[in-house]
Amino acid sequence: MKKLLSALLFLALFCAHAVNVGFSVSNPSETAGQRVVRVGIPLPQGTCRDTAKFGVFSGKQQLPAQFAVLSRYPDNSLRWVSADFKAPLNGSALQKFSLDTAAGKTLCAGDISLRETPDSYFIDSGKGKFVIGRKKFFFSPANGKSLELYFRNADGELFTASNGVLESSKITANGKLRTSFRLEGWFASAGGEKFCRYILYLDFTSGSSTVKTAFSFIITGEKDKARFSEISLAVPGSYRQGSIGGVEGNAVGKYLLHYAYDKYLVGKLSAPSGYPDNPDGKSAPGWIRAGNTAVFVEDFKENFPSELTLKSDAVICSLWPAHGVANPQRKVNEANRQYLWFCHENAVLDFNP
Repeated sequence: MKKLLSALLFLALFCAHAVNVGFSVSNPSETAGQRVVRVGIPLPQGTCRDTAKFGVFSGKQQLPAQFAVLSRYPDNSLRWVSADFKAPLNGSALQKFSLDTAAGKTLCAGDISLRETPDSYFIDSGKGKFVIGRKKFFFSPANGKSLELYFRNADGELFTASNGVLESSKITANGKLRTSFRLEGWFASAGGEKFCRYILYLDFTSGSSTVKTAFSFIITGEKDKARFSEISLAVPGSYRQGSIGGVEGNAVGKYLLHYAYDKYLVGKLSAPSGYPDNPDGKSAPGWIRAGNTAVFVEDFKENFPSELTLKSDAVICSLWPAHGVANPQRKVNEANRQYLWFCHENAVLDFNP
């Protein structure tokens, strides 16, 4: 009898804490069709301790979904979860969905497959095949050249991730709708000198050839050594035609530099520009496309100085530009010192006052 009462009490408590959370997906481009959408959802304390019975719904239709726990309350119940789900977008600018914490069973279906060997991960998203190194830095579409992370110091010496040591290559999410990886290691020169570190996140979505990338650059040296003339990510290839948002015509051999929040210039690699009297534009969209490669940078102008470059052998996105400029009329004084202009302009990123 005690066992029966305990079971009933547990069921009552579970039902009392089951919740249905409504949320809306903003779709400003009014795209129609099936897309994998990711949302973060908060939950009341004590609701549940795992996502085993969670389901995402469009009306009464349960949708394929994948869940991850983002944070917990002190009592170990879920505070925030993320949900990746196949959303049947109807073309409206705002569409309603819901999360049911007591759906009974998570419906999961997706196209991603993952295969591991001692040296590599092989990912097939259903629309693209990729390879990630486990012992040496390497990330590429199958049978392609590896993406490169690199920087140049103030003297122009090149340090790359491929020359350095890959300390870890880990799976951070492994599902049919989304699979993610975290790579961490050292940059090194051609002579083997280690200097500065990187963290690279790679995120793959079912049915998409798009890879979401987050690149963190970690400075490891003293300020006298920590001076940089470029910090970049490059996608190698052979490019004869291409476009950069904000650049007219064929962009091969050109670059776009957002040198201020509301100013950008377009320059030629053969004759880099100085600080312009008049900008070429106010707000570049932050994309570059050539061949089968396209790169879009979130918050491109907000993170100025930022740069997109198209060479015949590489698409380059720079966290610190290779063609930085500084306003020759700017005088740093007490009134504008808080803007930290040394972090926003000049050919060299220099932390010395």
